[in-house]
Amino acid sequence: MRDYIKTNYHVHSDFCDGRGAPEEYVRAAIDCGIQSMGFSSHAPMASDPDSSWLMHMDRVEDYRNTVLGLKAKYADQIQIYLGMECDYMGVPPVNHRQEYGLEYTIGSVHSLLDKEEGRYYSIDGSVAAFAEAINNMGPKRLVKAFYEQSIDMIDAIKPDMAGHMDLCRRNNFDKAFFDWDEAWYKPLVMPYIEKLAESGTIVEMNVSKVRPGVEQYPSDDLLKECFIRKIPMTVNSDSHVPTSIDYMHDFGIQKMISVGYKSAMAIIDGKWEEIALV
Repeated sequence: MRDYIKTNYHVHSDFCDGRGAPEEYVRAAIDCGIQSMGFSSHAPMASDPDSSWLMHMDRVEDYRNTVLGLKAKYADQIQIYLGMECDYMGVPPVNHRQEYGLEYTIGSVHSLLDKEEGRYYSIDGSVAAFAEAINNMGPKRLVKAFYEQSIDMIDAIKPDMAGHMDLCRRNNFDKAFFDWDEAWYKPLVMPYIEKLAESGTIVEMNVSKVRPGVEQYPSDDLLKECFIRKIPMTVNSDSHVPTSIDYMHDFGIQKMISVGYKSAMAIIDGKWEEIALV
């Protein structure tokens, strides 16, 4: 097992919905002691080519060239990797790694397909959009559909890493729409956790929303279930501005240690390896 290093593989920039050029993130990462990082712009989707939060297809080549150029330029200071955050919307996806020559992928579900109505709802958008989804689907059907789509995402995309695994809590941190401590919630999550364990997919400890009263993804109870099943994990800040490149990183590490994790995952010299936490 390698010694601990600070990492972050969930990083956006002005190639998608982030603010700031990629080089600004690299400089910020070096300044705060990050030794291995990856860019993960939102992958283009043919079904939504003009969306403001996705990287547009005509920018992919520039994105690749920019990240790989920074990788070479700063090779003596930090390891940089080319990735994308790849959405799964319930339809056959492209092979992102092969199509775009990526070094890693994050698989995520931001838009939920309601199969009964044949329409999509935003899970990660506004509270009003989430409220519409809850009103039309009801909490239990929405949560069930989210985790079922997440399971399908693992099979379809086969990502290195699963992004914000319980994102369906995103607009519900105050439990205004449903209470995830009620008995019905956890049984709907567990098949996804079992899928992650079976597939060996890395789960990110996403600390982007942490503040007083707001947990990380995965929440404390699901984090324990991940540890019990020996699911590998890494800490990411889901950075959308350079100043958040190491946001709450130490908090995330301590959360992992608190449930029993002794190692995290890092890309070192192009390969995923365990790094010691304690």
